[in-house]
Amino acid sequence: MEKPTCRTCPYWDFDEGVFADEDPDVVSTYCKRLPPVLPSAAFVAACVQVSTASEASVFRGEWPMVKGAEWCGEHPDFPAWITSRLG
Repeated sequence: MEKPTCRTCPYWDFDEGVFADEDPDVVSTYCKRLPPVLPSAAFVAACVQVSTASEASVFRGEWPMVKGAEWCGEHPDFPAWITSRLG
């Protein structure tokens, strides 16, 4: 069994139509395993001071950016991969 990577993970938001000519192992795109991280209230308040009200409304949560060749323990196949390595 190959080591599970972001490239094979269902949570990795890779759009083959957008990145048709790109190598998935080096393209950075979103990992949507968990909800997005929202900016702190202090960060938003500081940005509002230097922005117009309409610009301030665009602040939203973000997911982490990862490359296809990266990995983490949250991949659905990771426990099976670990088990296969122990055998």
